Order: sequence, then structure tokens, then C-alpha cells
Amino acid sequence: MVTEERLFFSFFTGALLLTWLYNASGGTLLAVVLFHASLDIAINTPAPSPSLQTGMGVLITLAGVLVLLRYGPRDLAPVARQADFDDATATRATEHA
Repeated sequence: MVTEERLFFSFFTGALLLTWLYNASGGTLLAVVLFHASLDIAINTPAPSPSLQTGMGVLITLAGVLVLLRYGPRDLAPVARQADFDDATATRATEHA
């Protein structure tokens, strides 16, 4: 049985993995969308054994933890994170000043 804590941890590590993919691809949403879609297909397709879905969940969770340990919580990628809204707004404001 899946507890709420396990489900939250799985979602959290999946979000870390998607963030890493976004940052590592230079901010390409296409990479994130394709990964998410392929993951949805793999997990939601009826399988002869429920262990396929469980195995995919375990792999995604482990990958998310490894990304966090490898790159740290700041950038989650081998390159600098993509500029967030405040950074972009500050840059535009100084360019026009």
C-alpha cells in the first residue's frame, strides 16, 4: 500500500528530475514534455505485471535523489539554472536605465 509520505516523496523527486532536465537542456520545454509524456505512457499502460509501474516509480525516485545529491539544490544541473522571473526583470530594468 502506498502511503501519503511515499507518494509525496515520489512526486517531489520526480519534480527534481524534471527541473534538472529543464535546466540541463538549457530551458527547453520540449525535453521535459517528451520525458513526462513517455513516463505517463509507461506508467499508465496496462502491464502484465504491476511490478513494471512500481519499478518505474522506483527508478524515477532514485534518479531524482541522485540528481539532488550530484548537483545540489541550487541549480540541479551541470550548467547554471535558467533565469527566473525576478532575474529577468532585473536584467531588463538595468538595460533600459
